[in-house]
Amino acid sequence: MTPPQLLYHTTSQGLRIVYYPIPTGVTYIGYMVQTGSAQDPSAYYGLAHCTEHMLFKGTHRRHALHLVNRVEAVGADLNAFTTKDDTTLHIAIPTPYALRAIHVLTDIVCNSYIPADELSKEQEVIIEEIASYLDSPSERIYDEFEEMLFRGTPLAHNILGSESSVRRISSPIVRRYMDQYYRPDNMVLGIWGEIDFSQVIKMVEYLYSNAQRGSKSPFKTPANHTSSAKKKRLATKTRRYNTNQCHCIIGAHAPSLHSRDRYAMALFNNFIGGSAISAQLNLHLREKLGLVYSVESNYTPYLEDGVWSVYLGTGSDTLEQAIESVHEILDRYISTPLTPEQLATSKQQIVGQLLLANDQHDSEMLTMLKSYLYFGNVSSVTEMAERIGSITSEEIVQTTYRHLRREQRQTLIYR
Repeated sequence: MTPPQLLYHTTSQGLRIVYYPIPTGVTYIGYMVQTGSAQDPSAYYGLAHCTEHMLFKGTHRRHALHLVNRVEAVGADLNAFTTKDDTTLHIAIPTPYALRAIHVLTDIVCNSYIPADELSKEQEVIIEEIASYLDSPSERIYDEFEEMLFRGTPLAHNILGSESSVRRISSPIVRRYMDQYYRPDNMVLGIWGEIDFSQVIKMVEYLYSNAQRGSKSPFKTPANHTSSAKKKRLATKTRRYNTNQCHCIIGAHAPSLHSRDRYAMALFNNFIGGSAISAQLNLHLREKLGLVYSVESNYTPYLEDGVWSVYLGTGSDTLEQAIESVHEILDRYISTPLTPEQLATSKQQIVGQLLLANDQHDSEMLTMLKSYLYFGNVSSVTEMAERIGSITSEEIVQTTYRHLRREQRQTLIYR
């Protein structure tokens, strides 16, 4: 079966639209804005995330309850999230109401009204969210590790910010931020499902021509100093917590989003510590030695840098042995090429995971958005499988040796 042909359009205001036409009972739609916590001004850490929360508080056309009821009344699922590089607003809606969703989402990103009383309430919600994550060491350790790894760069601070930085945010600050980044030429609109595309174009052109525009007083763009962050290396940091289990992350800088090495790193990550039970770290540390309750590796490429890390949860009496075991396994595989059998199995596994992810239509739409925003096109699973299939064992060794040598790794321990 031949996959549908993607349709693209750029509006007169610069908004890029991508549409994957396919007959379906549910249509998935999203806006992705190229701004995240890495664009937070230093005095207002958490601003990107706070702005995302305020997107649901009403527009110049609709008050908050009307905004939500307009889509939830027909069973739609409306949500949003913020990363370090971007902010996404997305919806799943019964196909007959897809144009309604386009109208609501566009109204939100164009015309959001930031009432001071609603902001005050939402700040309390975010501060409770911060407190909740601070009470979870297995989650908090990831943010603190990135603060340690990326210190001195916009990637260092966590997405939520701190209580003090969130309290400094005001309605005029949020509006300035939206004026600066929520521009049509800084966003993409993606649609997966069934809709009249000509009507979408017509509607979006009209809505942007009537969008509210505030005064232009942009924040200074945070400076990136990724090279200096790699030089300011702290090998090991230990924090004392009153917990029954030790938490540890071992990691290093990794290829960025636009690096060709990202495919080799993703394949290595899947082989060494991905979600499969057969991942090497799980087989060795948990199944063979019984040293850990959980162990997994993660690779996240950002626009300006990347992070690769191993997380493990273990007892205080086995912590040192578990850490050394991780180092030994990494030392082995960054100097010894995968066998042909290991390489073939790893490729087959990661392509299968791509196919499964592609079968989750909301996930497919979000992947489509990110690809179009950062690369200007959308790669099919077949194209990605071909790129993965071309990776050699030598390419993996070269990539991991460049980034993951023992002297490049940093360690954070909660005990």
